[in-house]
Amino acid sequence: MKRILLVLSGIFCFLTSFSPAATEGDVAWIVSPMTKAIVEGDKADFEVTIYKTYGEFRELDVKSVSSDPENFPVSEKVTDNDYNMIKYQVTGEGKKAGNYTITITISGKYNNNGIKNFNQSKTVKVAVVRID
Repeated sequence: MKRILLVLSGIFCFLTSFSPAATEGDVAWIVSPMTKAIVEGDKADFEVTIYKTYGEFRELDVKSVSSDPENFPVSEKVTDNDYNMIKYQVTGEGKKAGNYTITITISGKYNNNGIKNFNQSKTVKVAVVRID
């Protein structure tokens, strides 16, 4: 049992080392580490998950997704959304292979002795690899 807990805590530390939590009040969230998107033709699809680490989210939503450099335009499609996480698919079009930084801004409300609004941004690195 101790080995299982040690392994699980090691996995959690490994994941959070790639994407430290952003916090505001009693809200914290992490973005799943993303390292590679495979490009076929003129589109690259990859999935990003935002996990709540503590706090009580309400009306959590992805406000915007942008990229740097700008020649990797992105748009998001929410595939799952609850109080603990948002999972959504990001699509880039007309891009070249290379390394990109995707900035995700989330907004919503949280409960910290009353409902409060928040807007926070987080970045994730993506390596785009062409296979066509």
